[in-house]
Amino acid sequence: MSGREDAIARLERLADRFERLVASLEAPAPPQTALPRGMHLFKCWNDAAVRERVIMLRGKMTLQQAVAELRSEFGPERSPSQSQLHRIWQRLDQVRAAQ
Repeated sequence: MSGREDAIARLERLADRFERLVASLEAPAPPQTALPRGMHLFKCWNDAAVRERVIMLRGKMTLQQAVAELRSEFGPERSPSQSQLHRIWQRLDQVRAAQ
């Protein structure tokens, strides 16, 4: 392969990488609420839809009402238990108070 062909091949690889980078930037990032280092992340916290809803429900209804709504919306396997939701809300309050 000549020097010119090598340069063209490198440019094509760079163009492919650039297209992948642009595509990744266009995809919306899931909402994040950072927890302090060392704090355990709950299983439901990795589910972006559940996490967003848990954050949105904080302060808008009682704990029991929020658990019932999450279970009806996401099912019992995806939604946190009442004690998990309480601990999540406590940690969110800690993070918000520290900011």
